[in-house]
Amino acid sequence: MKTWTLISLFFLTVTFYSCSKKQKITAERDYAQYLDGVNFNRQEDILKKETAFWAERLKKDSASYVNLMELGRCFLAEFKLNADIGKLLVGDSLIKAASARLNHTESDILFVLSQNSITRHHFKEAAMLNTDAANAGGSNFTICLLGFDVNMELGNYDIALQQLEKLKDRQSFDYLIRKAKWEDHLGNLDLAISLMEEAAEKTGNSRVAASWVQSNLGDMYGHAGQIEKSYQSYLRVLKNEPANFHCLQGIAWIAFSHDGDIAAAQKIISFILRYYPEPGLYLQLAEIAASEGRSGEQKMYEKKVSGYR
Repeated sequence: MKTWTLISLFFLTVTFYSCSKKQKITAERDYAQYLDGVNFNRQEDILKKETAFWAERLKKDSASYVNLMELGRCFLAEFKLNADIGKLLVGDSLIKAASARLNHTESDILFVLSQNSITRHHFKEAAMLNTDAANAGGSNFTICLLGFDVNMELGNYDIALQQLEKLKDRQSFDYLIRKAKWEDHLGNLDLAISLMEEAAEKTGNSRVAASWVQSNLGDMYGHAGQIEKSYQSYLRVLKNEPANFHCLQGIAWIAFSHDGDIAAAQKIISFILRYYPEPGLYLQLAEIAASEGRSGEQKMYEKKVSGYR
């Protein structure tokens, strides 16, 4: 499943500032338990054990494409946890090696590589890999899904819509989340939210899908000025994924932009940065510094952001 964030937290600033500040939304008692490194460390330990297991398997049988695939997936999971781009690159190279073992004829592996290319913002490469998967006899359904994703990123909106309209099951989870993205692109935020809410009811027993939807709903509610709903969505995700730094970042932004609680926002962001050095966090700190007229700090944080480019 693709892990895009439909609406960047940065763009929530204007919306949040326009909201009434009469009633504070955030409360430290709601999220304090998630500002504990044990949540991250526990997940990191699990992933390290899985990585070590598959690395040992690969050492014993280096010809196995399955071992390459599984080890690659472990590195991708580590990247998702700690934003270490090196983990993403290693994971991608391992999965490419697995594909090569099969002469690039396994469509499911090519689909994974296409998704990785989207994550790396190599969108043209993602499109070519999706075409390779189609030539290898891949599922038309998945081809259309990734075709939509890639062409939205490339700005080929007419082609993206064509891919979306090829999907027959208009009630499926995968269709609904992409239809929501399309409507958001058109500026129909209320409809996009409605579609995402409908998708939330179709996640079944998948905690990953449920958290992904709620995280995106948190962003979308914030953009629509529904700050309480945004906050509750983030908390809902954290209950299932205590180390979900995106949702903690969302709460920090609500604390700053809606509640005016700069101390709380800085505390949350500082905690996240210990484990997840994502440039958007420095951008938030720059915004906070600017709001207090601390131009020196603002420039320092902006310089950190530019260092990631």
